[in-house]
Amino acid sequence: MKSVKYILLISILLLGIVFLATLPGTMRKSKTEESTTASASSQTSEQSSVSLNTSVADGSSAIVVGGEPESSASSSSGGGDAAVDKNEWAFFLINQTHPLPDNYTFERKAVQGKFEMDARCADYMINMLADAKKAGVNLNIVSAYRSVEYQQTLLDNDTKKYEKQGYSHEEAVKMASQAVAIPGQSEHNAGICADILEAGSYSLTEDFEKTDEFKWLSENAAKYGFILRYPKGKEKITGIEYEPWHYRFVGPYYAQKIKDSGLCLEEYYEKEKGTN
Repeated sequence: MKSVKYILLISILLLGIVFLATLPGTMRKSKTEESTTASASSQTSEQSSVSLNTSVADGSSAIVVGGEPESSASSSSGGGDAAVDKNEWAFFLINQTHPLPDNYTFERKAVQGKFEMDARCADYMINMLADAKKAGVNLNIVSAYRSVEYQQTLLDNDTKKYEKQGYSHEEAVKMASQAVAIPGQSEHNAGICADILEAGSYSLTEDFEKTDEFKWLSENAAKYGFILRYPKGKEKITGIEYEPWHYRFVGPYYAQKIKDSGLCLEEYYEKEKGTN
């Protein structure tokens, strides 16, 4: 019996010695695995952080959507006409064959003194006047928005002038309407144009084309969305005599294209819209 007890005791002692001998290695292995897991996790986190920071740095306010950087800058500027504000609302004809609808309404805003324009294009005019002044050019608006009733008064006055010269009423109206549009057929009634002269002048004559103000407008008006509406040599197409003082808003996009084309609005509109 004693020999059995000794054998059991010796076995227990041997197992204890083996356990103690293998314990440090087991602990080292566990710590190594924990360290490796933590390192991998840290590396993944750092890579994710670097990836996000790179996207923001390279993408100019980039927004990460579905793992792909989508630049808000690229969606709002450059790269085609889709991002350009064409002011489509202002690209239409008003003339003898394209009168304003009876229910045409819009908000007005003052652009210089008492003169008002459609609020949607008023700031373009205000900026143009201000920038011209900075360049030493003083532009003076002598007419902008007109009510249909006031337009009729102007037409009647011109008609009477020709009647006094011996023309019949029909002839007088026809001649008057080449300078003053029929009410409802005038761009002034829509608030999208202005008659502009040099400061201190109120005489609407072709002599305006000899001024520094006309030169500045010829070079810069398109940048602000305005075109010379009734150019020289296009009288038969526009139905209106040459008016170097009359500037019409169509927006910078179309203004530059019309200027570069050498066409009047009727010609360009027909080309663009395919109207007859």
